[in-house]
Amino acid sequence: MVDVTAKKKKSREKETEQSSRQQTVSIAKYCFLLRRRGYSFGLLAFILTAITITFTFISMGNFLLENGMEISSISFIIFMMGVGDLVGRIVAAIFSDKLPISRIYQHALSSLLTALPTVCLPFIGSHTGQTVVFIVMSLPRSLLIVLMPSIAMELATDNTTSESMAVSYLAFGIGAFTTPYLTDLIYEITGSYDIPWFICTGLYVLAAGFMLLADRARKQNLMTDVRQYNLVHKDTIEYKDTQIKTNQIDNRTLTAI
Repeated sequence: MVDVTAKKKKSREKETEQSSRQQTVSIAKYCFLLRRRGYSFGLLAFILTAITITFTFISMGNFLLENGMEISSISFIIFMMGVGDLVGRIVAAIFSDKLPISRIYQHALSSLLTALPTVCLPFIGSHTGQTVVFIVMSLPRSLLIVLMPSIAMELATDNTTSESMAVSYLAFGIGAFTTPYLTDLIYEITGSYDIPWFICTGLYVLAAGFMLLADRARKQNLMTDVRQYNLVHKDTIEYKDTQIKTNQIDNRTLTAI
């Protein structure tokens, strides 16, 4: 009976130790991931992207109502934006891997393409033009959402992909969560629904800049990893050559004896 109790106690201690070790390893992975400059730049781009995308859906109704559009027409625009978003996702799923540029550059380019119609909105007075702009805007904007998981894995290391996905979605959620408060604050300060579109344009451009910085830092990390691998590989070869020469000398010595 005593032996059984002791075995159970040792088993529980072993399970507790393994669980503690796994938690420590997981925390270390998150810390290592967040110290990577490329990934940090990518997170900033994800947050800015979440703010701009969420703002579009929150503020477009008030913006169009202020410009005299009827609610039925606004509902039609929202429906067509959904269609455009679906088409953009399908196009991204089919052609993203076939493009000659990386997904990081695709994200930066999509941000710039979304910024162009965004900055034009306050200057368009006709309802037809506004409808076209919102539909066109939804196409490149959908790519920003589709590309995020693959970019998160691309900016991470092989053993931190799961942690990278978790933190990326958390950053995107933080950006989306803070947008309604920021939208109300901007309207209270400016009293207009036009100014936020210019702010969104700047955020899109800034997100593209952060993505380019993330890609540059990623390439630098790859070069560093390659140099470190070459040094280790060189040291290993030199050690093996030394061992072979030592064994040859020992064999000659034994033969002479």
